[in-house]
Amino acid sequence: MSESEYRSLPALNASRFKAFFRSPYHFRNQKEVETTEAMRIGTAIHTAMLQPEDYLKTIAYFPDVDGRTKEGKAIKQAFEEGAIGKTILKADSEAVVLRAIKAINQNSDWQRMAAQVSIRKELVLLGKLAGIDCKARLDIIDVENGIIRDIKSCDDVSGTKFKYTVKDRMYWVQAAFYCLLAEECYGKPFSFEFIAVETSEPSTCAFWQVSPEELVKWKNAVLLRLFDYVDCNHSDFWEGPQGGILEDLNIV
Repeated sequence: MSESEYRSLPALNASRFKAFFRSPYHFRNQKEVETTEAMRIGTAIHTAMLQPEDYLKTIAYFPDVDGRTKEGKAIKQAFEEGAIGKTILKADSEAVVLRAIKAINQNSDWQRMAAQVSIRKELVLLGKLAGIDCKARLDIIDVENGIIRDIKSCDDVSGTKFKYTVKDRMYWVQAAFYCLLAEECYGKPFSFEFIAVETSEPSTCAFWQVSPEELVKWKNAVLLRLFDYVDCNHSDFWEGPQGGILEDLNIV
């Protein structure tokens, strides 16, 4: 299934649902997220690792030329004509992507996982959660062994930093959403692992498994908000964040 086909499916996905944790109002009024260079780098890394046969077909790097010169303008025009429909990154982003790809390929956990015949990549799941039509596109799933894995590019994969990234970017919502939907589709429990790769130099890669206890907390939190989402749909009332008392800031 192509990305455009997946996006056209009329179902709730984790990326969109993250806004509901800010408030129902923010979810209801969210706009299409503007693609950043960091997001394009992430797309390139995902494509190279999960769909290598499509990498050269869908990813292109802008040539490092002076667009003010006659020669530079000609090269730029030829590039743009040949890159229609592709994800275009800056010239210096290619080194970042290649460095990240190398870090993943050299990781022993990745090598062991890639050798398993039971894994499937870029699998689309469709099902219902709390009675809501939901969809997910999983990076890697091993149905036989009950494991879902997701590639995340970031600046720092060390434990303290990556834990903050998971919270700040709400990757935990995505992890819980994926596991809940997979469990609904396959009727068995799933564990979850992040494959974290650094885009900063020098790039390294680390596999981070979510503990069963932590994953239960995440899934319960997501289920609770899904039921809140159902209530908002029924009442058509989408309230914003509620104020309260600020305390325990620990600023001293």
